[in-house]
Amino acid sequence: MEIRNTQIELLSKLLSTFFEKLTVGRDQQSINYRLINKMLIQLIALHKLECRIDKDYFKKNNFENLDYVFFNDLESIRNKTRMKFEKQVLVLRELSDSFKLRGYNELPIVIKGASIYGITGDLRTIKRSNDIDIIYSDFILLESVLTEMGFEKDEMNETSKHEHSLMVRGDILIDIHKYIPILKYSESIINKAMKAKRTESTILFESFTKMEEYSVDYVELGRHSFSDYSNLGLRVPAINYQVLILCAEIFRDYVNSQSHFSSGIIIADLLDVMELIRHPTFQMSQFITITNGERRLSVSFVAHLLKELFNNYLLESFIDEQICYPKFLFWNGTMYLPTDSHEYIYSDPSDITRLLRSETFNLFENKRTIIPNKFNYNSHGISNVKLVHLEKDNGLLNIKITLLNKPITNTTDVFEITIEGKRCCVSLDENCFIIEELVRGCKVELYDEKEEYSVVLSVPINMLLPPLKINSGIIICVTRWGDGPLSTVIPLTVLNSIS
Repeated sequence: MEIRNTQIELLSKLLSTFFEKLTVGRDQQSINYRLINKMLIQLIALHKLECRIDKDYFKKNNFENLDYVFFNDLESIRNKTRMKFEKQVLVLRELSDSFKLRGYNELPIVIKGASIYGITGDLRTIKRSNDIDIIYSDFILLESVLTEMGFEKDEMNETSKHEHSLMVRGDILIDIHKYIPILKYSESIINKAMKAKRTESTILFESFTKMEEYSVDYVELGRHSFSDYSNLGLRVPAINYQVLILCAEIFRDYVNSQSHFSSGIIIADLLDVMELIRHPTFQMSQFITITNGERRLSVSFVAHLLKELFNNYLLESFIDEQICYPKFLFWNGTMYLPTDSHEYIYSDPSDITRLLRSETFNLFENKRTIIPNKFNYNSHGISNVKLVHLEKDNGLLNIKITLLNKPITNTTDVFEITIEGKRCCVSLDENCFIIEELVRGCKVELYDEKEEYSVVLSVPINMLLPPLKINSGIIICVTRWGDGPLSTVIPLTVLNSIS
């Protein structure tokens, strides 16, 4: 009962904050509740809360505007999730049988997703998942067995360093892991983040290579795993390792969330951590032992989240007030340090630009020229951007970024512009101009002049008029790569007063 009440409190807080953000400053007549319901469904889906929402509770407590359409959609999502999970369980049992038929006593281990259900048997832990994550000592052998079962390797899938391959059969995907990665800030990042906090700065610069990576491999996990209680067929990690894996994943997703501005943290994962810690088989003393050293930071981050977001102290012994938790906005090493606790869960671009020393452009204006302040957000105290010119033209906002000089031999300029969390990226070296990523509806052009050059990004103005918001956030980041990245970040708040 205590766990269930805690979930209701967390979800109530999440949804209340959501409604407050959408309706602040608006009268009741101007609120489009059907639009809110649609956005709320998306929020619940994003945080994988479909199986955890107590519908009767929300019908009775301050959410009368959520009509039968909302709850029907919610039930539909939940049913589809359960049906997909049942198909995945059948495949796991088939894989187990295939290993046993070949005389292999050492079975793969299911990690994340289904493995939590394997420990708890709680249907509410079943979340939407596109794939099944599995780790094994011989990942080439595992791939071979899956191939004999009719799976094919997805050659188009870009695997991370800790992954071996993605195997596909129909709508079932199996992600083969070599190991479980555990990230840790370097001392340099920790020190720069603490300095940023002291100076009330929210942007800092540090190379992504300064993130240290450690691991949990199959051998270690195999010593601390068991055949599950729910007939998945394969082994699952012991509960203390399950919590460690969850904490490592939460921290990794947060650090790597980049310019999407959603933190990457899933509320349902935090609920899983809380439930597993309260499980009768969880042993805090053993957990402290296996999370010493380089593994501690991930757990400290989750402990910080539980305290800041929900006033929960289940991991109190891991809370470290001497560490701040920045995340990467761009791969060039631009990091952002949240100032409000809700930013760890969700922060849209206008929230971030509002908190930064940002430039503004009102859509009532036709044009404006911005000269970047070298004392704001520059990695080396100097700006490589001469000016940013904004001008409206036929339903477009043209953003012209002019650099101080052209790239020299063996250097490359990379322009990253995020519009409402969607990323455009182009690069230019001495030989070619490459469009690496472009948001649908946007256009980009290169203007090459004698001593300097400009990149112009044209953005449809309707992209800058989000529903129920009075402004939009754009972040411009220009990096010159050579001996090292020289970066300039320009936050821009677009006031959509014409809406």
